[in-house]
Amino acid sequence: MIQKQQHCLLNRADEACDLLRSHIDQGHVVRIVSHNDADGLTSAGIFANAIKKAGGRFHVTILPRLRGSNVKELSKSRYKLFIFSDMGSGELRNISKLKGDVIVADHHQIPEEDADFEVESESKEFVHVNPHLFDIDGTRDVSGSGLSYLSVHDFKYYELASLALVGACGDMQLKGGVSGINELIRDEAVERNVIEV
Repeated sequence: MIQKQQHCLLNRADEACDLLRSHIDQGHVVRIVSHNDADGLTSAGIFANAIKKAGGRFHVTILPRLRGSNVKELSKSRYKLFIFSDMGSGELRNISKLKGDVIVADHHQIPEEDADFEVESESKEFVHVNPHLFDIDGTRDVSGSGLSYLSVHDFKYYELASLALVGACGDMQLKGGVSGINELIRDEAVERNVIEV
């Protein structure tokens, strides 16, 4: 059962990667919004590095907390793709009002009233990469940086796995051992000679 849940999360992350790639290919500047802690900074770093390596451009904003007022300010901009890393699951309804496409790569619990929230629009894409959607523990098994790494995984920039593990460490997820998606990321990093354990 756990493997099926992980597979579903990985498929959702692949959707995010496909969306990101399409915007890079179109030459769009990508707006990244992330949290100001270790996990958020590494999350933003993973997306920024992947975009740069793929020949794209980005603008990063780091916030202590995402509020409706932040999203309202973002709605005045003309970005075609917004990425929220290590935040966003608590502001899905506000984020859905943005004019551009959206990727939310966040491991935090989704508010109960938004648990079944989906954006239905033919004019924009909204990809929510969150382990709680697939009954995976976002407090221990994968961090925001891990979800960011999964969301750029198809670019094959395996060296970014080390940032994902740093973010998980910063969120205290590796205390007592590595598990879940974090373990998959660690194993791949070892296999690809990115880290040694």
